[in-house]
Amino acid sequence: MDQGDDDRRMTADQDNPDSVTPQTPQATQTPTPLSRAILLAAAIWLAGLIPLTLLARTPDWSVRVYELAVTDSSVRWGDVLSEASVLLLVGLHASVGVHLLVSHLRARTPGWRPVVTYAAGGLSVIMALWLNLALKDAYSRVRPCHLHEVSSICPAPDNWSFPSSHTVIAFAITAALLAVRPLLAWVAVPLAVVGGSARVLAGDHYPHDVLAGALLGTTLCLGVIVLSALPSRRRDRA
Repeated sequence: MDQGDDDRRMTADQDNPDSVTPQTPQATQTPTPLSRAILLAAAIWLAGLIPLTLLARTPDWSVRVYELAVTDSSVRWGDVLSEASVLLLVGLHASVGVHLLVSHLRARTPGWRPVVTYAAGGLSVIMALWLNLALKDAYSRVRPCHLHEVSSICPAPDNWSFPSSHTVIAFAITAALLAVRPLLAWVAVPLAVVGGSARVLAGDHYPHDVLAGALLGTTLCLGVIVLSALPSRRRDRA
């Protein structure tokens, strides 16, 4: 008799879903903002590092483009054009930084995010240049003006070619500018492209040196800006 009651009770529990004891959902661990920022920055740096490594072998297409593009007339104005483009970008970067800081102090707004972001971008320019010098020594690629008959004033033989330092600086500054002033893309991007391309026309770099410099400067700057955004958000909440 007792066994029958137990069987009927179990059958009733199965037929009535409301009588089933609810299961507590297992807590899922979500990544913290810091870990997400680190992962995103690492992904950006990796996206720049992989093609940069592939470009280190001096591709045949780069040599052919160099031989077609570099002439005696291009050498004369290529160096001046590249120097002028980089100097204009440096001046633009400095003026925007001063304007950001002065505007923030005058407005007395609580958030420092644009200032911190821009300062991180400026720091990334120095980091990119330092890393570029380390890569130059690691790869030790001879400049094309030592390997081809061009009329340029070629740097010393131990002043290596890969990647292009001028291009690294130009594109790192451009990325820092666009992080806070996207409308400046109409000015900064053409200046960076012209500055990098002129290094080829001046006879000092292969095209792939310039492409590698653009990748290094852009991705390193963006990764540093991503990491800098997290502490600035905390200050904004405070």
